[in-house]
Parts: sequence; C-alpha cells; structure tokens
Amino acid sequence: MSQRPIAGNLHPGGPAPATSDLAAMTIAVDDVAAARAIVDSAGIDTRGTFDGFFVSARDAYGFGLFFSPAAG
Repeated sequence: MSQRPIAGNLHPGGPAPATSDLAAMTIAVDDVAAARAIVDSAGIDTRGTFDGFFVSARDAYGFGLFFSPAAG
C-alpha cells in the first residue's frame, strides 16, 4: 500500500504531498493564545489541538503547521 492515502489524512482539504516532501512542522511558541490570535487576525483558519493549534497545509503554502508551547 502506498503512503499517500495516509498522508492525505494529514492534509484535510488539500493534496497529499510526495513521500519525500516536508508534510508538517511544529513551531514552539512562548504564548499559544497570542500566536493563535495573530494567525486568526490574518483571516487564516486554525484548529485546536491538545496543547496548541494547527494551520492546514492549504493555508500555509503546502505545509501543515502545528503551534505548541515552548518547553520550559
């Protein structure tokens, strides 16, 4: 079985990347609420995650972005 159908589940509403492409990245931020407010104020859709939020690859030039609290 190809990995592309699985990758497609990570990119709702967008095409699955080639298997050698970067699919997503986690960005550690000091203030998740402030970061989300900035992204939301730009008119970009966000989805809540366990400890932060996610921006779809369709809204982030092809790469899913997870925003999570910085450690420490």
